[in-house]
Amino acid sequence: MQKLNRVGMVLVIITSSTILFAGCSKSSGPVGATGAAGSAGPIGPKGNANVVVDSFTVSNSQWLWNDNYILYTSGTTYTEWFTRYYKVAVSAVTQGVLDSGMVMVYMTPNINDNSQWSPVPYSFDSGDGYSFNFVYVTSPGGIELEFYFSDETSTATPPTLSSYVMAAYTFKWVAVTGTIATSMQKNKIEHSNYAQVANFLGL
Repeated sequence: MQKLNRVGMVLVIITSSTILFAGCSKSSGPVGATGAAGSAGPIGPKGNANVVVDSFTVSNSQWLWNDNYILYTSGTTYTEWFTRYYKVAVSAVTQGVLDSGMVMVYMTPNINDNSQWSPVPYSFDSGDGYSFNFVYVTSPGGIELEFYFSDETSTATPPTLSSYVMAAYTFKWVAVTGTIATSMQKNKIEHSNYAQVANFLGL
């Protein structure tokens, strides 16, 4: 009888444990309501895998002071200009594009007519012995615009670059892969002719 009592106690303990664990089992509640949709993200640059294009406007306060632009005139000598500059992040400017493709930049000198695109580098003679100059420098992931005055005569007195109030110019960059760059070359597309480039690339 003692043995039977012990077996009975074991069965009672097992049964109780089973009920306890069953009572503590995880259960799923009702599904909650769907949350509100998030706000739309910014519009990205247009294009495809081989051609990417985007435009932007740079105001006076966005041109920072100072940087420099260097032109090497030989292996060891160079001419240097102090500049105002503006950097724009461009993921389409990859090392592959820089190695075998190309990056083209255009601007609208007439801020009242954004349909007229001129190629950068762009230089304009002030008529007072100095010129306005826009150039650009590329690196993986970005484009840096540079603006500076250059003397055309020894007596020229350009404005003070650091405090000069610049107009709000609009710029457009176009990045193409090596395949497109080769095709442009074969079809004799002039990079400086925006109309030709836009027509060929479908901008």
